[in-house]
Amino acid sequence: MNEEEDAFHNVVESIYDGEIGFQTISRLQETLHDLLENKDEEEEEIQLDANGIRDLLENAGTSERALGKLDSAMAVNLDDQSIYAANAMNADKIDINAGGIKISAPFSEKDRIKSEKRDGRFCLTVELNGQLTYNGFAVNPTERKAPEED
Repeated sequence: MNEEEDAFHNVVESIYDGEIGFQTISRLQETLHDLLENKDEEEEEIQLDANGIRDLLENAGTSERALGKLDSAMAVNLDDQSIYAANAMNADKIDINAGGIKISAPFSEKDRIKSEKRDGRFCLTVELNGQLTYNGFAVNPTERKAPEED
């Protein structure tokens, strides 16, 4: 399983020349998730050959320029073999690592995590709804200033 995930990862990275955006991976994960969710229960595991991977990437909005590199990336990384769609990437969970800060969430919560530019810097924002805990403490995200001492 890990070999297929690594190979798919390498295919995607090589066609994007290391310039994969947050939204691109988000769309790719959503497209893969939809493919797996819409599979009939009686159907066998979905396998992605070169055409299936091309369709997946096209449906996720991959540019023609990047798709033009797909055949060679498939030959190098997958030896033109198919992979199981479920092994391509985790379609049920979001794992983000931003230089030591890790965010993990179920796929169903994907719309609460955004990438945006603030004050000239790229930031991840997480919409808070429900209970917030910090090191096990229930906290209020809108903390009031402590009262001043007399």
